[in-house]
Amino acid sequence: MTRLPKDRRDKLILTIVATVFIVAGLYFGLISFQLTQIQGLKVKKDQDTHKASDIEDSIRNAKKIQADLEQKTADLASAESDMASGDTYLWMVNLIRQFKTGYNVDISQFSAISKPDVGLYPKFAYNQVSINVGGAAYYHDLGKFIADFENRFPHIRIQQLTLEPPGVPTGDRDKLSFRMDVVALMKPGAP
Repeated sequence: MTRLPKDRRDKLILTIVATVFIVAGLYFGLISFQLTQIQGLKVKKDQDTHKASDIEDSIRNAKKIQADLEQKTADLASAESDMASGDTYLWMVNLIRQFKTGYNVDISQFSAISKPDVGLYPKFAYNQVSINVGGAAYYHDLGKFIADFENRFPHIRIQQLTLEPPGVPTGDRDKLSFRMDVVALMKPGAP
């Protein structure tokens, strides 16, 4: 380069610098943009491949999913089979009377039915019905009755249990008088 005349050397340097700027401009303007686009397409391709794999798995497992759905539907129908329906007052009184036959619990008072709002979950699919019952029983008999009743009917709960001292209204010094709310879920669409 030292042998070149000054004007040619300057033109050569200017050409090299211009070439470097043009190549850098091409790289940062076009090639890096293209590389970013390619990287984005690779990510989208990976996502689409993952979605396609999930869809293929669902298709392969469609029979199992259908069988699981049918089993859950049957389980729900079984659980709903002993829920309150029809004349709810008569249903609840009969249910309580039939269940208490195996226990030394006297339930003689039944109040009117109330239908409080379900505060369990918003937009809950079931309604609830409540009845206040009263009677007399020995402490351990009442406890066993309540435990067995709630275990037998998972959609029914005993709430607001109040106990009075022994012998006040019953005449028996060892029996407790009690009042409690029996709250049951109702089938959807039941009156």
